[in-house]
Amino acid sequence: MSNIVSREAVDALLSLVSDKELRDFTKDYLGSHPEMFNDLKSWCVQGPDVAPPAFDYRKEVEQCYRHYMKKVRWGRSWSEEPDYLDWEEVGNALRKVVQHAAMQIVYDKPQKALETALMIIEKNITQYEDDMLCEREDWNPDDLCMEECFDLIKKAFDSPALTARQKLDFCDRLEVGIDSELYDCYDFDPSELIDATREALLTPDEQLQILMRNFKGEGSEWVRNSMSVEIWDFFMNLGRKDEAVRFYNQNRGLSRLRERYVGYLVSEKRNKEAVAIVDEAINAAKTKHESGTLRKWRELKLSLLEKMKDEPGVIALCRELFLEADNDDALKYYHKIKVLIQTKEWPEYRDRLLEKYNDYGNAGSPLSAIYAEEHLYDRLYNVLMTSKTNRIRAIHSYMKLFDLQHQESLAASMEGDYISPLRGSYTRNDYHDLCKRIKSLSSVCPACRQLALKAYNYYFSTYTNRPALREELLKIKI
Repeated sequence: MSNIVSREAVDALLSLVSDKELRDFTKDYLGSHPEMFNDLKSWCVQGPDVAPPAFDYRKEVEQCYRHYMKKVRWGRSWSEEPDYLDWEEVGNALRKVVQHAAMQIVYDKPQKALETALMIIEKNITQYEDDMLCEREDWNPDDLCMEECFDLIKKAFDSPALTARQKLDFCDRLEVGIDSELYDCYDFDPSELIDATREALLTPDEQLQILMRNFKGEGSEWVRNSMSVEIWDFFMNLGRKDEAVRFYNQNRGLSRLRERYVGYLVSEKRNKEAVAIVDEAINAAKTKHESGTLRKWRELKLSLLEKMKDEPGVIALCRELFLEADNDDALKYYHKIKVLIQTKEWPEYRDRLLEKYNDYGNAGSPLSAIYAEEHLYDRLYNVLMTSKTNRIRAIHSYMKLFDLQHQESLAASMEGDYISPLRGSYTRNDYHDLCKRIKSLSSVCPACRQLALKAYNYYFSTYTNRPALREELLKIKI
């Protein structure tokens, strides 16, 4: 044997030495006496827990998953459940098998180590899905030995005895279960090893063939969406734009690929074509009733129209978005329209627009903010008096915009919200919140201060047998 010993072989050998001090000594010794490696290996492999070269990984792995729990706790009693795996015992057995598999690297048989790791990973994925481990509390992710398996794979890949073909074949097999939710329990990502291996060993055309093969064989539209973007980027990075466009035309129904294509058209300054594609996407989202996707595509169309300085198009789209929005986004679209409409034409256009907007009886809707901004106080007053949702908060916000007479009317309309009999049991926290509301009301305007005083006197004089309420009332000053 050559005096040069690989680091992987030394690590695999030392993994069989359980005593740390002896392991450290052995490592230092091999550093200065590499010629003794075979002698140390012969000494180590004589132990009863060490796998021989004829290691039957299938049998060893299968036996690990035969540890069933003798009893399972159900409430206050114990019951038999033979199909319930004892994951702690399974984990202990798997660790021994992984240790035995690591020794195969010493024997220049890294393929057996890979087969062992892959079989454990595949078994774990099956068990995770069949036993719904994500919903159970009696298992520990460490007991599946996934991290140990991935370390074993890396060591095997570093072995000079592993051929490039074996590495590539293993990557193909490992990729089959790469989308399993089980991987979410761990920090490592198998795709990193797969991608790095293929990039190092395959030509761009060969890598592309694998991507296309996986894409065609994938049944999940969500996964195909993600894969299509990867293929598009691959074509573009190679400068093969015509093939990328051809790929898009063949799979234009995939939304993420369509988004990439729109970005490509914009980069080519083909904005009109980009808008046409976005309109396609908008119609598809409407058909599928995908409100979130529809909003995203409309926002993209709006940015394109603004970039093209298409004012009529911007106004029309903003009007559509404004009428459908029920939050602060409506104000954003409203202001975009206002900037583009000529000043003389604005009042008439505004009134027609606001007639179409439905605030669903919510005084806190953007319609109230628009009435305040446009000084349409009569309309705002009507909203505050008739709305059934967020009315009190809105009155507090807009009260100072009105004259004394309207303030008094609005304050009177809130009397039932601030002065009402206390029914049922109340805690000190409830009294504290009530007094806080009264205190806040007193600072809105003079009319509201009068209502706050009335509420204060009502509770103080009516509920003389509630000392906690009276204490909280005495804390506030009106």
